[in-house]
Amino acid sequence: MKGRKKAPKLNEHNDGPKRSLRKRNITAPIEAKSDSTKKVKKSQKKPIANITVSNLNHAEKTNGETEFESTSTHHKMIGSCTRSWPVLDFENHRREIVNCTPHMWPLHHDCSKNIFHYITNNSLGRPTYGNKMAIDRKTLSAIEDYDVFSAQQPYHSRITAIEWHPKKDNNFCVGSKHGDLGYYRLKCKDSQSMKIKRIKSFTGIGPGGYISAMKFHPTDDNKFFTASLDGKVSLGDMENDTELGQKVFLNTCSWERWYCSLDAHKTDNLVVAGSNAGHTHLLSRTGDVIWDKRLHSQKVSHLEFSPCEPHLLCSASLDHTVRMWDLRMVNEKKPLSCLHHDKGINSAFFSLTDGTRLLTTDQGDNVRIYRAPFWQLETDIRHPHRFFQHITPIKAYWHPLSDTIMCGRFPDEKNYPDLGDKRAIDFFNPCTGAMVYSLKNVHYNNITSLCKFNNTGNVLLSAMGYNMLLWSTSASQEVSEDHCAKDKKQARETLENQMSKEKTQLTCDKSKDKKISKLQLNIKDKRKSKDNDVDKASKKRKRN
Repeated sequence: MKGRKKAPKLNEHNDGPKRSLRKRNITAPIEAKSDSTKKVKKSQKKPIANITVSNLNHAEKTNGETEFESTSTHHKMIGSCTRSWPVLDFENHRREIVNCTPHMWPLHHDCSKNIFHYITNNSLGRPTYGNKMAIDRKTLSAIEDYDVFSAQQPYHSRITAIEWHPKKDNNFCVGSKHGDLGYYRLKCKDSQSMKIKRIKSFTGIGPGGYISAMKFHPTDDNKFFTASLDGKVSLGDMENDTELGQKVFLNTCSWERWYCSLDAHKTDNLVVAGSNAGHTHLLSRTGDVIWDKRLHSQKVSHLEFSPCEPHLLCSASLDHTVRMWDLRMVNEKKPLSCLHHDKGINSAFFSLTDGTRLLTTDQGDNVRIYRAPFWQLETDIRHPHRFFQHITPIKAYWHPLSDTIMCGRFPDEKNYPDLGDKRAIDFFNPCTGAMVYSLKNVHYNNITSLCKFNNTGNVLLSAMGYNMLLWSTSASQEVSEDHCAKDKKQARETLENQMSKEKTQLTCDKSKDKKISKLQLNIKDKRKSKDNDVDKASKKRKRN
């Protein structure tokens, strides 16, 4: 028919006519284009990766670092892949982290000028880069002026535990191998003079009363928790108790099992204790047992709650591992993360500034720093502090005001000839691992096993075998005079000892001479008597 129009032909890939496509400048679909246009368009597009990251669990150990398994939170990354972001492998639904650098998740730059990094650092309570550097310089300059202002030998056995009071900056406790415990207070007379006063002391049971851990009560200033070798976890009171361990929370009633580690939660009503069999007990502050689980295969040497995350618990053991646990869902076989070491571990402390770093000390020569949230290895410091049976295990600590590490030195001239045979307290930078300063005193040259600052960071308490030393910048000319007086006393004592030894030798010689003369006289008398007897016998024979 003449008045009827023909229907337009349809395109292969579109339902509309070609003429309408040309008029509207609508491009054809990607499938209809050539391969060259495909490659160009794909290179221009930004890569998109769908990532599932949450509830990370430890999987395997690879070159001293950890791998994790992840479950069930969906995130999307859009942008260039030039940075070292975590890369997940989705083959066979394994979902494990293949590569993750410690500083890039979360993206953390202390010296960055990015506004987002600045906001995240402030939200986490971290100081700016300039403030942090100023704090580090000030703390190091103060440490360089430190000297011993008090040295005491409180007990007849070596010191095994030290602890500063969390609220009273000048009060501290010291425990010994025989179970003795003393509560001390620093008295500041002037700006340059301090003296120690013993407020309370408890006598131990002797051999076997080894105090392995000690913590103050978070709410009651006069109470404290102790864990000892006699298999007890007890609560003590400085005012009312006459003996140590009158209120016992846990008791193994056996010398084969004892408690080695202890910590008290700052905000929650929780106390945790670890035994030499690998068991960990979670208690309330009144002593009620919440659960008892075997989190390690060997001795639990250290336990600590995170200062920032109330549900995070860190445990260290002689089975060469440090493990992180969520107290809301503790599974003995699946910790949040597991940090493998070459040897047994003495301690694992969270950083006191923001709690995002973990400092571990093993029984060999490694001091390691791990970074949250995946607890990736940040720095590995080689330092001589090997384990020896007859000294308290050496532990590295954090400075309370800056991320500075301090650790006692056990000289090893074969492996560390540059350090020599001098015994000191070494300070390190956790970012670079370099030794910043070495604190030592000529008059006290013993191995420092324990060293800890008070909360304000102006007094350092250290334990050298039987001796308890206090360091501060207040050690001035009076201290040097005291040292001179001590040297004079020591010289006099040595001279007196030498004179007394000589006198004893002379008296011994004289007594020996007297004894010899007596013996000689006795021999002569016996000979004379024998000769007389012989003469008498011969005369009798002649007469007969």
